[in-house]
This record gives sequence, structure tokens and C-alpha cells, in this order.
Amino acid sequence: MADTNEQRGPDDTSRTEPTSEAPEGGEGPHAGEAEAGGDTGSAEQAGGSGGEGRDASTQRAGGGRGGLVLAVLALLLALGVGGGGAYLYLELDQRLEGLETTVANREQQQEELRQELSEELDQATRDLRSTVEQHGQQQGRIAERQEELRNRAEQLGQEVEAVQRANQELRARLEGGPTYWRLERVETLLVNADRIARLEGDLDAARAALDSADRTLRDMNAPEWMEVRRAIQSAMTRLEEVPEPDLPGISFKLASLADSAMNLPVKGVEPPAMEPGEEGGQAQEEAPQGWWGRFRAGLEDFWEDVKGLVRLRRSGKEMEPLLPPDEATFLRHNLVLNLQSARLAALRGEVELYRRTLEESREWVGRFFDPDSDGVQAMLASLESLGDRLVTREAPSLEEPLATFRRIRAEREE
Repeated sequence: MADTNEQRGPDDTSRTEPTSEAPEGGEGPHAGEAEAGGDTGSAEQAGGSGGEGRDASTQRAGGGRGGLVLAVLALLLALGVGGGGAYLYLELDQRLEGLETTVANREQQQEELRQELSEELDQATRDLRSTVEQHGQQQGRIAERQEELRNRAEQLGQEVEAVQRANQELRARLEGGPTYWRLERVETLLVNADRIARLEGDLDAARAALDSADRTLRDMNAPEWMEVRRAIQSAMTRLEEVPEPDLPGISFKLASLADSAMNLPVKGVEPPAMEPGEEGGQAQEEAPQGWWGRFRAGLEDFWEDVKGLVRLRRSGKEMEPLLPPDEATFLRHNLVLNLQSARLAALRGEVELYRRTLEESREWVGRFFDPDSDGVQAMLASLESLGDRLVTREAPSLEEPLATFRRIRAEREE
């Protein structure tokens, strides 16, 4: 063993480290150490007998064993480093997978949270919009209610003012005594006189109201009302000067025209033919006796009949179609109805209806009745004269006495 170690040297020992006998023997690194120990023991035995040669041999053998130990330690270190690196790689890979799973879970949680927040935000937006709409509706109702209350307050204010005015008027009446009530009566009479004259057309009643107001002012014997009395007297004079319409005369005239309308000739309608017996009777009385006379009378009758069938007439006017007798009767009845309507309007004092009906009657007569007839000409003249006649009394203005009375009364109350 000593010789063999000397031949190998330190370098050979380092090259033969991978082929050491420890792995093959199945004993591991400890078996190599035991063998090295055995070699050392034998070397020591040989050295005990050899002197310096043994020392040198021992040094070489110790150097070879040190290299082997270093190689084994390097291998163990490499295996440890490799195993540690593998372990660290596996550990890092597992941690990386865990981190990826964690990141995926976090992303899923974030997405779920984002969706949940988005739904909550949409719901909150809808709730807010609904709240805003409800708030707007409430504001609208509040505004309407405020407007109603404002109107009600204005109405109440007006009612309060009306009550205050009524109280003041009542106080003035109580303080004024009989004079106040007399003045109220005069004003009422003047207002009624103007209203009756303008709206009802009853001038007699209006004049009676003015006369009563004048007598009331006269009984008060106050000089400040003299101007009002002068205005009342002037109004009464104007009422007396209004002409009185002749309603009975107008009524009788229209009734007479309606009776004569049934005899007016209508354009295009021939007068009724004479009955044959009216001319034949006298002819029969004067006809000679005998067959010759009877024959001659028969020829004359036949000739009259023939002449009645054809009649020639010259006229410079445009020919108009003949109307049947029933239509002529309708025209006459329609004229009668118009005249009766005008008569009724005159009695009622309806001036506009009266004049319009007379105008329609004139147009009707001029259009459908024969203008060459004396009766038609008389009818047109009568209708024209009736249209110019008064059927009601036109009331004059009675505002001057009332305005004068109110002005003077306001001056006195100031």
C-alpha cells in the first residue's frame, strides 16, 4: 500500500476521486474513512521499522487522504447545494403558484366587488333620481298650494275691504240720519230711470222715476242740489219730446196689405179663363131659332174654343216661364206671412226685425209679382212708407242727472 501511494502522488489521487471504493462497497463515506484509517495504521507499523522513509511515506499518504476528504466534502457540498437549490426551486414554484392563485382570487373578488359596487351605484342613482323627481313634484305641489293660499289671502283681503267699506257705509248711514236715506233713494231712482229708458224702452216709467227723484230733492230744500234738479228737469223735457209711434195705425196698415196680397197678380201666371157659360148664355138668348141658327151658334162656339187654345201677345220684355197656380198661391201666402211677421215685430217694439221683414217683403213683391199691376205698385209704395215710420220710442241719454248727483255728493262727503 505504501508503494502504491508513492507512485500515484497527490495529483493522481485527486483524479481518482470519482472512482473511490466507498460507493461500490455500499459503505458510503464512512467506509472510505475506515479504509484510510487502516492504511494509516499499516503505514505506522511500517514506519516503526523504517525511520525517515516511513515519515515521508506517512506525509504522502496523509496528503492523499486529505484530498479525498476535500473531494468528498466538495461532493457533499455540491449535492447539498443542488438539493437546496431544487428544494428552493420547488418551494419558489409552489409559492409562485400560490401567488398566482391568490392574484386570481383577488382579481375575481375585485370583479365581483366592482359589479356589486356598480349595481349599488346604479340603484343609488335610480333612487336619487326618483328622490329628485319626488322632490320636484313635492315642490310643485307646494308651489300650487302657496299660490292657492296667496289667492285665498287676496280674496280674504278683498272680503275684509268689502266688509270695512260696508261698515263705513253703515256708520255713515247711522250718522247721516234721514238725509242719507233720502240721498240713497234719489240715486236709486236715477239709476233705475236710465236703465228703464235704455234697456226696456219704457219712457213713461223713466219719466216717473225722474219726477220722484226731483220731488225728493225738493223736499230736502238744500241749495247744493239745485244743479241736480236742473239736470233732472232737462232730462224729463227730452223724454217728453220723443215722438210717440203710431202702432195701431201701423198694425192696421200691415193687416190691410196682408189681405190684399192674395189678389196680387204673379209674374208668368195667366188670369183664370172665363167660364163658357158666361158668354154662351147671352148667345143662346140671342141665337135665332131653327136648325140654321143652332148650327151657326155651334160654329161660333167652336171658333171661340179654337181661339182660346192659341193666344198671341206682343211684349218688349224678356219672356219668363209660366208658373202653375199652386206655386202662385205659395208666393202669395209667403208674402202674407212676411207682412204678419212685420206687424208682430212692430207691436213688440223690435225695430231691427220689423225693418228687415219689410225689406224682404219689398224684394219678394218686386221679384215675383207683376210690376205693371196697380195693386203691386200700391203694395211697394205702402211697404216703403212703413219702413220709414217709428215703431218704438228712442230713449235719450239720462246719464247727466246721475253723474251730476254723484259728483256733488262726493264733494259733500269729502
